[in-house]
Amino acid sequence: MEDREIEGRVLADWALLYMDNGQMPEAQQSLEGAASFAPQDPQVMVDYAVYLNKNRRYGDMRYYIDKALFLEPANWQALWYRLKLCETFNDLGQQKDTLKEILKYYPVESCAR
Repeated sequence: MEDREIEGRVLADWALLYMDNGQMPEAQQSLEGAASFAPQDPQVMVDYAVYLNKNRRYGDMRYYIDKALFLEPANWQALWYRLKLCETFNDLGQQKDTLKEILKYYPVESCAR
């Protein structure tokens, strides 16, 4: 991993802390840096989507969720937030598809152990 990618992850983590503290401009600035330093990191994309969800910018959020899932199809947080988006917009077809994806990567029988 390159130094810029590591810096991107650190900035994304800082952004989550800023959000928890109600510092939304600082969170946005950190996430913009994170996305520019680590544009291929699925966790950075998910963290950006979390920020956008908090700000009810669902169209932009969908972009980052889709990108995270393109980079890492089994990313549980991205799948979860895609499911939440489907619930928000009452998209039952996509909701059903997302639940199938979740079960594909995280089968129920593995949870029973």
